[in-house]
Amino acid sequence: MEEYKIQNKQQQQRINEEIRSSEVRVIGEHGEQLGILPIQDAIRKAYEAELDLVEVAPNGVPPVCRIMNFGKFKYEQQKRTHAQRKKGQSNELKELRLGRSIKVEKHDLEFKLKKAREMLGHGFRLQVFLQLRGREISHANLGLDLLLEFARELEDVAKLDMPPKVDRRRVNMLLAPLPSSSAKAKKKPAVKKQPTADEPVQAPPPAEPEADGAEPQETPEQ
Repeated sequence: MEEYKIQNKQQQQRINEEIRSSEVRVIGEHGEQLGILPIQDAIRKAYEAELDLVEVAPNGVPPVCRIMNFGKFKYEQQKRTHAQRKKGQSNELKELRLGRSIKVEKHDLEFKLKKAREMLGHGFRLQVFLQLRGREISHANLGLDLLLEFARELEDVAKLDMPPKVDRRRVNMLLAPLPSSSAKAKKKPAVKKQPTADEPVQAPPPAEPEADGAEPQETPEQ
């Protein structure tokens, strides 16, 4: 089915009585060509089908209009626009530096993990890197291990698109977000708390009373 797009994106799309041309080329609900009709006849055909007459190519001679459900058309148009923006965003690359040295403090690493999850959650690809200083270049393997551990912490929301590698005085890797359907939040199993020496041990519940008529059990004599 052929689709007509508005040539002037700045111009607002007109429907029904908003269409200014005295005659228009009409496309039916199912894509059939209805020819050139006076605007009133075209609007009447749309109303008879309980639909709208939508101007889809205003710069045509005469303008091209289509009989359709305008509300549904706008909804699908917005969905396509949103999908295109999301696709474009997913290809955008962000950078995240873990530190200026192999020695990264634990709280700094936790903050960077939180930041990475946020960016990956928005669909960005992420280049994570670590700067090497001075003689640290001879211990680049420690930087590789740190990046691998960082990637493992994010494996529920990201995949390793490019494994860690050394590039001059920088160790970097590339992470790509997982599709939302396959991303699973990490769940740690509940650990049963054991009572400490300072905490009282809870006594077992009292035994239920015996039913009426039941003979009490005799306690053997000592």
